[in-house]
Amino acid sequence: MERKEQTGHICRWMALGIMTAIVIVGCTIVIGLFEWRDRKEIECRNAELHQWRKNVHDLNLHITELSLLGEMVADWDSTDVNEYHSLRLEVDSMLEGIAGICPKEDSDTICRLLAEKEQLLRDIKDAMQDLNATQEKLTAEVPRIVEQNKTESKRLSAMPQQAKPKKRGFFSRLFGKKENAVTTGNRLTQTEKMLTNLNQTVVAKHHQQSRKVVEILDSLGNRNEGINKQLQKVISIADENVDKGIKVRERQIADLEGNYTYYYIGMIGLLILVFFVLFLLVWRFAFKTRKSKEETRKVMLTVTHEMRSPLSAIKDYARKISGLDDATDESKRYADLIVDTSKGLTSMIDSFLVYSKLANGKATVKERPFRMMDIAEQLKMEYEPFAAKKQLELSVNNKADGVVNGDKEKVLTIGRNLLSNAIKYTGKGEIVLSTTYKNGVFMLMVKDTGTGLDDKQQKQIFKEFARLGNAVTQPGFGLGLSIVKNLVSLMKGKIDVSSHQGLGSIFTISLPMAAAEKQNVEPTQYRTKRQDSFTVIAIDDSHV
Repeated sequence: MERKEQTGHICRWMALGIMTAIVIVGCTIVIGLFEWRDRKEIECRNAELHQWRKNVHDLNLHITELSLLGEMVADWDSTDVNEYHSLRLEVDSMLEGIAGICPKEDSDTICRLLAEKEQLLRDIKDAMQDLNATQEKLTAEVPRIVEQNKTESKRLSAMPQQAKPKKRGFFSRLFGKKENAVTTGNRLTQTEKMLTNLNQTVVAKHHQQSRKVVEILDSLGNRNEGINKQLQKVISIADENVDKGIKVRERQIADLEGNYTYYYIGMIGLLILVFFVLFLLVWRFAFKTRKSKEETRKVMLTVTHEMRSPLSAIKDYARKISGLDDATDESKRYADLIVDTSKGLTSMIDSFLVYSKLANGKATVKERPFRMMDIAEQLKMEYEPFAAKKQLELSVNNKADGVVNGDKEKVLTIGRNLLSNAIKYTGKGEIVLSTTYKNGVFMLMVKDTGTGLDDKQQKQIFKEFARLGNAVTQPGFGLGLSIVKNLVSLMKGKIDVSSHQGLGSIFTISLPMAAAEKQNVEPTQYRTKRQDSFTVIAIDDSHV
């Protein structure tokens, strides 16, 4: 009862320890999931920071491209205007994309200045087009005036000249020359007027457009200066924020690794502690169990050894009572029952002593040459009377001949246990004992027509103290087949069982044994003793 309580106690502790280990493993898995989530968040944030840095770099490239395109404003056409406008809109989008790492007012200011710069560039383009138009007008008007002057000169030259008046004096000649000069001068004055008007118009427009271009260039310079300042400010702030964010993420990763490392170490430490406690409990339980078994074994050995002497005395006194001349038949019958019971107890004690020796590893194989035929003959002589008492037929097929090296006493012990079980559990029919020797293997087979065993019972029959359903009413400790198995293992053999319920069982023992010389075998000596109403011939081959 106490042992059951101890077993239940250790089982409860084991269950508690296993549950604790499962909880610790589950917590470790949860911690791992949290670490994975935190790492993913940090990685996403780092990717976002790197994307912002890339956006700032792309913004610089687009601003540079805008500046280069603006430098060629004098050669712009409608396609260039549209390209500049599209590029400026892309820059606006990029500025909106980095709004998370720089003040929105600064990015809005840059967008406004870029829009104003675009308008100024358009104005410069228009002014340059006006200058070009004026130049084209000048280029077209001058040849026209020259051509017109040539045409007029030819026309005047072709007209008939009036007869010169007679010179009537100094004053007449003087007045006549003045008339021709006035005519020619009139023609020259008209051409000069046209050129003068054209020159004044062109010069006025040129001055006007020049002033406009200068004003636009001044405004454009101011816008460029403002754009450069704001852009430098935005880029500086963006780079500073990105660098700061990266440093923060690096610190978070370091803290994350440090914290979760402590968590893992703690979980592993707890798990090791739990297993250590379980190991101590199991070791303590095993130590107590081993100690208890050892003490029990010592007690049982002491008791069994102490019981042998009283049992021998009881048998002797019972025989003496049975041999008295004045003993009645009833007293003789009781005396014989006492002797039989004492022998049964002695056999059980011997079985226990043999098992105890095997279980503690103190049994050894003592190989000596012996005749294989002696095994079957001796077993037949010992157990044929017991089979006859139960009206069973014991058949022997002794086909093993020759001399081998082996432990004869242990082979006999195996055969005795198998035959004892066969006689014990066979109600009617026959028992067959067969021995063969082939290829260095000695085989001993016991076949009966007893109750048989099912598959479940076949797996349990070799266990210590096994008492199956068909053995409850039979005397014994249930050590016979366990002794057989241990002896077979000790001799490096094997045992096979074939059984069916209601049809009987077949036990086959295979033991490796090397052949030996016949001259090394000592002669077998026989002796007999009384066993109830029959005589048992015991073979004493102690030297072998």
